[in-house]
Amino acid sequence: MELNGRHVAIGALIGFGLGAALGAKGNTDQHPGVGVKAALLVGGVGALLGAAIGSGAHSFHALSRHRRTPWPDEEDEDAAQSAPRATIAVGQSPTPRFP
Repeated sequence: MELNGRHVAIGALIGFGLGAALGAKGNTDQHPGVGVKAALLVGGVGALLGAAIGSGAHSFHALSRHRRTPWPDEEDEDAAQSAPRATIAVGQSPTPRFP
């Protein structure tokens, strides 16, 4: 699997934001500067965890390129329009009912 730097950066930003918020909220010490240090410390741990999770995240775009189907041509559309279609009358069950 290829490492996507964008996923790592986004995970680190989200992790830092959540960690800094938890560090600031959880700190009850009234000394000056301690709240900022706690927010940065817990935010740094959150950034590391977020980056680790972001590095393991798959991109939906990377999966979709293997399942691409070609655009229909005019010949395909003409063949689809001329092909007979099975129709079901109104009120008729698509599968037979057994008593």
